[in-house]
Formats: sequence, structure tokens, C-alpha cells
Amino acid sequence: MKLILFDLDGTVLDTVPDIMACCNDTLHAFSLPPITEEETKRFVGNGAKKLVERFLKGRLDLLEEAYSLYKEKFPLYVTRTRYYPQEREVLESLKRKNKLAIVTNKPQSAADEVVKRYLPDVPVFGQRDGFAVKPDPALTEFAIRSLGFETKDCIFVGDGETDIEVARNVGIPCISVLWGNRTREELFRAGGTIFVENFEELERAIALM
Repeated sequence: MKLILFDLDGTVLDTVPDIMACCNDTLHAFSLPPITEEETKRFVGNGAKKLVERFLKGRLDLLEEAYSLYKEKFPLYVTRTRYYPQEREVLESLKRKNKLAIVTNKPQSAADEVVKRYLPDVPVFGQRDGFAVKPDPALTEFAIRSLGFETKDCIFVGDGETDIEVARNVGIPCISVLWGNRTREELFRAGGTIFVENFEELERAIALM
């Protein structure tokens, strides 16, 4: 049995619509212009505070207040999130032979809300006190220990540069998915070596590892 550690946003759930809505609601509270879907995709991946810093576009005088408001609002934004094609069937198949878990830079409270709604039987390890965000390896290593596995039996699956980096830092292989928020070229430049274009390809790649 392997432990398959998934990133959340852009990997197992298309959360961009909800993230964008919360970003723009926060921006509206400060009378600032909204961001686009493409901007949202570029801004995610390094935790909520970095996301807020990016969508403020230089208004760092507002960072702490905007970050507090964003965190307060975000657990309410779960209704626009979508599954990816073939996802549910493949995840059910993977569960029959493996343990699945999520390691995300999304704050734990927000991660709990979205995972409870869409992937209720998958444990989730989100941003929390005492742990730096990915690519720092501490939270991923904590997840591995908590679930009773060793690194030799683990695989990381993600759509971003931070997922490649955290897998490297932990010492486990990473499968980079191409349906998320980064391009193949961006992932290759970050050191990605295994790429899949859909969930069926992901299942085949895991079976070969």
C-alpha cells in the first residue's frame, strides 16, 4: 500500500471560482478593482497570505487587514468548486489499494470546509500554527508520520512548483498534473519530471511506481 499525498487547489478540486470570488469580495471591501480568473491562477500556490499580498498589487498597507478579512470570509466560499473529469472514479479506484491524503497551503479551517463537502473521507493537512507552508517539508512529513507511513512508500501529486519542491525536500517522487494552475513548461522549469494530462494517466503512473 502506498500513501498518495495530493495538493488540493488545482489538483483534486478546481477551486479557482471560489478563490476568485473571495478575493474579489475582499477587494471590494477596500474599493479596489477585481482580479481575473487568469490572475487568480497565477496568484495561488504559496498560501493564503501570499495570495492576499499578490491580489493587493502593491497595497501592502492593507495586507494585515485584508488577510484577516479574507480568512474570515473564505470558509463560506465552497459552492463554485468543481471536480475534474474522471476524478471521482479514479480516486475510488486508487482508494482500493492505497491511502489518500491532502497536504495543502490553504488554511486548515478553509481546507476542512471544502474537503468535507467534496472529498469527505480524505484526511486533510492544511496551513496551521507551528508549520511553515509548502515547500517547507515539515507539514508533509507530519502527515506521513500521522498516517503511519514511511517516505519510501509515498508519492506526492500536485499542479504547482511548490509541490515539486516539497516532494524533493521530503525525498519522495512527485507527479505533476497538467490540468491545474501551471503549465508544463513552468513545472518542467521547477524540476518536474513526471507529467500526466488526466486522471486516467495519473492512475497508470501511480501503478508503475
